[in-house]
Amino acid sequence: MDVDDPAGQALVIGAGRAALGAGLLLAPRALGRFLFREHVGDQAQVTLRLFAGREIALGLGAALAARRGGPGLRGWVEAGAVADAADVAAMALAPPCTLRRLTRLAGTLAGTSATLWGLRAADRLAEADAQA
Repeated sequence: MDVDDPAGQALVIGAGRAALGAGLLLAPRALGRFLFREHVGDQAQVTLRLFAGREIALGLGAALAARRGGPGLRGWVEAGAVADAADVAAMALAPPCTLRRLTRLAGTLAGTSATLWGLRAADRLAEADAQA
């Protein structure tokens, strides 16, 4: 796998997303405490497990499409970028008392980075498709 190759980048993005989803599904309390630096109650665990399903589906979709090749890969990567952008919006719109300032900042930066990386990978996939 070549991480300079757009399909290689999409595979890395997809595998990372699926791994995050698996961690959230299997250990929402521990991973939530790591991500948010605060206690994760029962309701938050359910929410994190719902989020896990999205991450697993988008991650596996992108990883499998990257391994198979073909035109569907770009759509999976773009869908992941849209999901990441929605996460950034959710962080930005959360009431101030909901999240600690550092948690909000870290989440916003991580989500923005993931969105931009996904959009760049999708753009590179489009360029590769145009050259093929």
